[in-house]
Amino acid sequence: MSIKRKLILPDIREAIYRSSNRLEATKKYIEMLNNCNSLEAKLLRNKLETDYLRYISSVSSQSQTEKLVEKIHKNSVKIFPAFSVITKAREKSLISHYNKDLIALKDGKRLDQIMDTRACRIILDFKKFQEIPEKLIEALGNLVNETLTLLIDKGFQPVPAPPAKDIKSFVSTEHPDVYVPKHNYILSEYQMYVKDYISHPKGNGYQSFHIIVIDPNGNPFEIQFRTYDMDYHAENKLAGHDFYKQKQIEEYNLPILDRSKIHWANYRYETFHTLDENGELIEKTVLADDAGLEKSLSIRCLVHNP
Repeated sequence: MSIKRKLILPDIREAIYRSSNRLEATKKYIEMLNNCNSLEAKLLRNKLETDYLRYISSVSSQSQTEKLVEKIHKNSVKIFPAFSVITKAREKSLISHYNKDLIALKDGKRLDQIMDTRACRIILDFKKFQEIPEKLIEALGNLVNETLTLLIDKGFQPVPAPPAKDIKSFVSTEHPDVYVPKHNYILSEYQMYVKDYISHPKGNGYQSFHIIVIDPNGNPFEIQFRTYDMDYHAENKLAGHDFYKQKQIEEYNLPILDRSKIHWANYRYETFHTLDENGELIEKTVLADDAGLEKSLSIRCLVHNP
C-alpha cells in the first residue's frame, strides 16, 4: 500500500459542531482554512468556495437541479413506459465532499476532477426481463444513449470518463450473482464518455454506468445507471456503501462525526403523489438529512409491469 501524504488542515468537525446548518458550517470551515497557510488548505478552500459553497448557497441552482432530475426521469419513462423507473438525486453532504477532497489530496490528485456535488441515479427494472439479464442491460445501455442525446441537445457537454478503477481484481466465480453482458450497448460515439462498471465490474462486484455532464452554466452533474439487482448489490452486499466507506475511513484516517454534538434537526421526510405532464402518477420523496448535511430527492414512476 502506498504511503498517504500527511496534510496540514484544520479539523472540519469543529466547524460542524459549532454551526446550526451546513451552509454556516461550510463558511466557518472556509474561515478556518483561510487561517492555515499550507498549500493543501489553500487548494481545499478554493474547491469548497467555487464548488460546494457556490452551489448550496444558491436557491436557483438547487431548483435547476430538481428540474433537471425531473426532466431526466420523464425522458426515461417516455423511452421505457412499461418499465419500473426510479430516479434518486442528492446533493453531496459536506462531510462526504470534504472526505473525497481529503482522499484526493492525500493521493496527490487534482481536486478539479471531483465533479459529483450534484448527482442522480436511475434504477431500471422490468419483471419480464428478470430472467434475461442481457436484455435488461441492453435496455439500460440504450437509456444511457438516449439520456446523453437528450442532454447534449439541451446544451450539456459530456466529460470524457476516466479509467474504471479496481476492475482487474474482479473474479466471476466469487460473485455468481453478477452478470457480465456479452455485448457493449453504448453507442461507439458515446463510449468515451461512459465509465463502464457493467462490462467491467469492480473487484467487489459493483456494477453501474457513470457519466458526467457540464450544464450550460458550467456546473458538473453526475448520473449513474443501474438495474434493480445492481443497485441492491451495491447497497446491501459486498459492494455496499457502508462497507466501502468504512474501508476508506480506515485507510485514509477520515473524520468520524459524533452526531450527538451536531445541534441540527434530524431526518425529515416528505412523500407525495402527483401527476406528470402526461397524466401519469408519480411519487416523490424528499429527504432533508440535516444532521448528515445533505439533501436528496427520489422520483418513482408508478407503473405495473406486464
